Amino acid sequence: MLARGVSLASRRVLRIAGEEAIPFLQRILTNDVRSLADAGAAPVYAALQNAQGRVRHDLFLHREFGGALLADLPADGFKDALDALVKLKLRSPVTLDDAGEELRVVVAGGERSDRRDPTADGSAEWVPPVDAESADDDILSFLQPDPRWHGLGLRGVIPAAAAAELLPAGADPEEAEAAYAQWRYTLGVAEGSEELGGLLPLECNLAGLNAISFDKGCYIGQELTARTHHTGVVRKRIVPALFARRSQWIAKDSAGVGGRASTPQEKWSGHEVPTRNGDANTNEQQKPRARPGMDVFLDGAPTTGKPVGKVIAARGDVGLILLRIEHLAKADSAEDLALVAHGNDERCHVDARVNIPDWWDDTWLQSSLR
Repeated sequence: MLARGVSLASRRVLRIAGEEAIPFLQRILTNDVRSLADAGAAPVYAALQNAQGRVRHDLFLHREFGGALLADLPADGFKDALDALVKLKLRSPVTLDDAGEELRVVVAGGERSDRRDPTADGSAEWVPPVDAESADDDILSFLQPDPRWHGLGLRGVIPAAAAAELLPAGADPEEAEAAYAQWRYTLGVAEGSEELGGLLPLECNLAGLNAISFDKGCYIGQELTARTHHTGVVRKRIVPALFARRSQWIAKDSAGVGGRASTPQEKWSGHEVPTRNGDANTNEQQKPRARPGMDVFLDGAPTTGKPVGKVIAARGDVGLILLRIEHLAKADSAEDLALVAHGNDERCHVDARVNIPDWWDDTWLQSSLR
């Protein structure tokens, strides 16, 4: 378990200042940011969309003690986001300064994920969140709750030197961040340009994660977002997924739900992952891995047909799938929906199961059937 929080190398900080900073952001972002004018304001989560109403970048806005705003942005999309903001501000008295060397994004705490790994050996029953209880109060005490959902714990921006002290000596920061990402996947929360970029914000569940205000004035890409919201019909949504070999799944009959569940007696016939010496057959067969971009089909359905989803993120045996949720709505339970992710190689396929996060709106599934 990660005892002292995680510094996220996948995020980078931009300082936004000037007397017109808040009005400028209010005009372009999906959420209402006017509360950030007050000292001690809670952070705000929002998205920057393109003109077609698709997510360009997500960002968290934190108010700095001096009154400037600290934008927690995806590191891989930082330059694109900065270039976009420079163009959009025109001649507004707003300054944009890269603060990525002096400040770091930190997360801590969060609810335990109860999503169990249905493997035969039970080697990974749950993915642990980071734990704020044993954290140094001087380092993390001023972090505020993640604005998306209380179960995601605390999030904030601290000096880089303080962030470096979060992990014990000898700990691998990449492993710590990977564990955070895996835990986030089990909760069904996407983050960053690689996972959200190019998708519709309601498909990304951003309304349920407090990133969109439907009462504020105009912003970039508002028309499609508002129209989709008011029709109340979203056909696809991001859902948490668990990937495994066929021989790992607990037997469960899902006939009549669009596919049949794999049983422990079935042998995995997918690709083999080469071992470190490059020979896939020298040791026992390795687990096949899901990869972003894989198409997802109902198990038993022809892969030449129309996919029902796409893998958008995967680490180890957990990830996220953008799924046509009518199939979830029609199933007796999420566990009954048997899926398989296919790569370019016909032999490369991975069984998948999905579940419905606790924080989802109860109306989302039924509205997909309209």
